[in-house]
Amino acid sequence: KRLSEKESVNYVALTGPLPDLEEWSTSVPSELSPRVKQWVPCELA
Repeated sequence: KRLSEKESVNYVALTGPLPDLEEWSTSVPSELSPRVKQWVPCELA
């Protein structure tokens, strides 16, 4: 199911520590930049 723009969820899988989000947000396309700053680590059960 495709979610609307307002409902969409942004996931990314990384290994290692969370990168500098300010630096990363300047490296991605402008439409993704604000979302990068909202990333938080997720602990697996």
